[in-house]
Amino acid sequence: QVKVKYGKGLPDRDRIGKGKIPVYGSSGKVGNHNKQLINFNTIVIARKGSVGNNFIVKEPCWPIDTTYYLEDINLDIDYLYYFLNSSIFKDTSTAIPSLRRNDLESIKISFPKSLPTQQIIVSAIESKFSVIDKVEEIVDNSLKKAEMLRKSILKSAFEGRLIK
Repeated sequence: QVKVKYGKGLPDRDRIGKGKIPVYGSSGKVGNHNKQLINFNTIVIARKGSVGNNFIVKEPCWPIDTTYYLEDINLDIDYLYYFLNSSIFKDTSTAIPSLRRNDLESIKISFPKSLPTQQIIVSAIESKFSVIDKVEEIVDNSLKKAEMLRKSILKSAFEGRLIK
């Protein structure tokens, strides 16, 4: 049974910015501190504001009070992280997006009992994701080249070299 725990408040003014311990909020890493709240691998889950954001953390950290973190994870942590990213969290608030602990705890996690099987699934996911990463890089480079070409055409047009 995975335990869902609340993060603990750590206002900006109390953080030691040059510390080596990452501080996580609902949007990801939000700073550093010199103390940790937890000293085990976890998944930090946005509870307020950015519902649906999950962050796998494999080092000591400090999840703040806009997050939950998971304790006693008895699955491959990467498997659980990907599973949670495939889940659709319901916004149960009216004004500020939020995730209730009961809703999070009610998620039924389907998983193979065998740790090696979980790891095979993670490996397959990461292999497919690496293909997506390469496609994104190609698209990003193409967009940059298109923008440079656009600027070149404008420059040529206003230097009188476009219509000769």
